[in-house]
Amino acid sequence: MYQKDKFKTLTLGTTILCLNVFIYNKFTLLHDTTRSPDFGMYIKYIEYFFGASETTSLDNGSMYFYLLSNLLTQYEGFFSGRNHFNIINNSIHLLNLFLTLISLFGFYRYFSRKNYTNKSILFGLILLSIFPPLLQLRLTMKPEILVVALLPYLLVSLENYFSKSGKYDIYFSAVLFVIIGSLRGSAFVFISIFLLYTYWEDLKKVPIKNFLINLLIVLLIAMPLMLEDYNINGNTIFSNSEVRSQIGGENYNNKA
Repeated sequence: MYQKDKFKTLTLGTTILCLNVFIYNKFTLLHDTTRSPDFGMYIKYIEYFFGASETTSLDNGSMYFYLLSNLLTQYEGFFSGRNHFNIINNSIHLLNLFLTLISLFGFYRYFSRKNYTNKSILFGLILLSIFPPLLQLRLTMKPEILVVALLPYLLVSLENYFSKSGKYDIYFSAVLFVIIGSLRGSAFVFISIFLLYTYWEDLKKVPIKNFLINLLIVLLIAMPLMLEDYNINGNTIFSNSEVRSQIGGENYNNKA
């Protein structure tokens, strides 16, 4: 019986991996991310990290674009003519594949901790892999997919902390919360409301002293990251940059 369940788990896990690689191949061949309406705006982050500009004049967190820029450096020596758009497109899809797989593994850990069966979790992850909003995120060069990748690990860390099984998980939670919150102002607001709603009863049990210490930890982590993003953008995540306003007023429908 154990061997049979193990085989089913391995089969479903392999299916999830193959499905996502298949989606990656299809997207790479059929969808050119560099032709999306917001690419002309977000390419400013790539230009910044490659030293082509001194500031982006935008208002996003830079972590996602920093990861993408590091991936692009692996193609150094392959750029020629106008193929840099193809390389950027491939890199976006590849990074989004990695982040999707990281997210799926995180949700597997979270629901395993909630005592769901492996079979139900893996079937759910197959459905999540073809969930239209997630597929749409995979087609874009936007930091929201990094939010999806890190969110389950934040939830696991908080579950461990509130259950007293993870003494140091609060520090990991603080780091993840700051990174997620720094990516976009809307992400910060949404995640904050979601966590308050989900863990309100647990938060009420935290002693005031511990709460203030944890808040201080969050602030100490957030300040240097927010300062770095401000130096990169010239704006905070709660600003509406002039570049975004100009594009939004002309031909860009800012839904994100």
